[in-house]
Amino acid sequence: MISVSEKIQEKVDEEKANIYFHGKDIRSKKFQKRINQKSNTTLAYAIIINSIIIIGLIAIIWIISTIIGTG
Repeated sequence: MISVSEKIQEKVDEEKANIYFHGKDIRSKKFQKRINQKSNTTLAYAIIINSIIIIGLIAIIWIISTIIGTG
């Protein structure tokens, strides 16, 4: 039979157990600082990059269809 103090000690040990995410302890200050840092990319930057990708894909499809259509 487990005494009350042993149950309390087990509970404390479970609470102090390290939780890992990709091999790093999530309770460390370094990990928390990295998670909470502000992102360098803005919404406008993301919209511009996505627009360039979409326009580029449309241009490639248009060029290929004109080459195949005239061939």
